[in-house]
Amino acid sequence: MTLSSVSLFVLSLLPACSGCDGCGGSPEIETPPVAVQRPAPPPPAPVETSTVGENSEEMMKTLLGLNQPAEVPPEPEAARPLVRRRRPKYEPPEEIEEGPKGLSEHAFYAALDTWGGVKRCIAKTPNVRKDGSSAISVRFVVNQDGSVAESRILEKSNKHAEAIAPCVEIEAKRVRFPGFEEPKPAQKDAKFVF
Repeated sequence: MTLSSVSLFVLSLLPACSGCDGCGGSPEIETPPVAVQRPAPPPPAPVETSTVGENSEEMMKTLLGLNQPAEVPPEPEAARPLVRRRRPKYEPPEEIEEGPKGLSEHAFYAALDTWGGVKRCIAKTPNVRKDGSSAISVRFVVNQDGSVAESRILEKSNKHAEAIAPCVEIEAKRVRFPGFEEPKPAQKDAKFVF
């Protein structure tokens, strides 16, 4: 019999000896039945109620590491402020003074950088493309005071250069170069790509 998950067994008493048949035994004392307590059997294993889909999801999460605590990425270090570096100014090499100075390459090209004669001629002339495929070369003959004594077109790369050539020849006479000490005029060539 089970009584609140504890099994009680009642021991049955052996037949009592009456002590009268000469066995020499002691008269029987009737003892009440004794209850012996045995440990309860372990509870049955729980039956899983999850379905195959749930097991698959959990297995997938485990394999993908989705059931792991999320790692927090470290904070990035403070970014250095951007420092704009200025382009160094062009400084021509020091010229050796060996008598009178002529018109230096640096002074010649510095004056042409500020001159907008080719741009003006392109703007004035119709149907001229400015796509980098045209070029025109000009020879300048410069007086000691920096004025242009003569300008001449040396080379024209295509019909667009040919179209602006007369205008550039006139505009080239308006350029002002720095004066120099050489006794004869300086002759310099420049190529313009447009």
